[in-house]
This record gives sequence, C-alpha cells and structure tokens, in this order.
Amino acid sequence: MTHQIKHFDTFKVTGLKTRTINTDEMNPDTAKIGQLWRDFFGRDLIGSLEARVPSTPIYGVYANYESDQHGQYDITAGVQVTANHELEDDLETIDIVTGDYMIFETKGDMPQRIIDGWMAVWAYFDESTNYKRRFTTDFEQYIDEDTVQICIAVEKA
Repeated sequence: MTHQIKHFDTFKVTGLKTRTINTDEMNPDTAKIGQLWRDFFGRDLIGSLEARVPSTPIYGVYANYESDQHGQYDITAGVQVTANHELEDDLETIDIVTGDYMIFETKGDMPQRIIDGWMAVWAYFDESTNYKRRFTTDFEQYIDEDTVQICIAVEKA
C-alpha cells in the first residue's frame, strides 16, 4: 500500500498533555489517552482558546519519545494556535517539527478507527520500507467527522 508523503512546516498546538506508554494504553485501568480526550472536550478547548487558528483541525500530537513505539511518549490533545499567546496554567504548547510526514487515513467508528490506524502504522514500519520513522513529532488530524489522518514523521531509509 502506498501512502502519501506531505511536507509540513512547523506550527504550534496548544492543549492538555499526558505521558504514557502503549502497554498501559492496552489496559483500561492504566490507560490515560481516553481521559485526556474527555478532559479536552469537557473543557471545550476547541471553542475557548482565543489563539486558535480558525478552521484548523483538532490535533493529537505524539512527542518526546523515550525510544520508539515501545517506550514512553507525551500526547497532547489540542488545537493549532497563533505563535504568541498566553496559556492557562495547565495547558501546554508543542511545536510540530518541520519535515516530511507519511499520511495514514482511518475509517470506521471511533475510537476503534484510531486504534486500527496506529496498528497499520506499526505494521507498515515493521515491514521493509523506503522510509523510517523519525520519532520527533507525529500527529493525528481530526479533519471532520469522517476524516482522521495519522501523520508520521519520516525520512528516507
């Protein structure tokens, strides 16, 4: 399967952040990502952040990887914001790293479509490929109700 490569220049995402590891996310007692998204929507960060860039998607940003997909990482549920803005105490801003990203589109019901999308990412990079993951910033773009893109930072292998 061929995936589109798209170049992104750096941009900022502000939202709520947590640190987790995939093994914890497989267990409902230790999973953190679901609660992160419930908090994000519960606080209406989509509508309440004045610095939000209009008409941009919601983002789930993965960064500060301990090693690879098996290590700890940060995830931020947020929105794209303008460069200069004031933050509430518990919000974080992360810069999306400039570079090439491989796009994986997801289909189906939430949240299973995101789980299936990440499984497709891991399977793709476990196979022989012309690209390798950079483990800088990866992100999900929630474009609309039907379209979610998982964007993986890549470089030529």
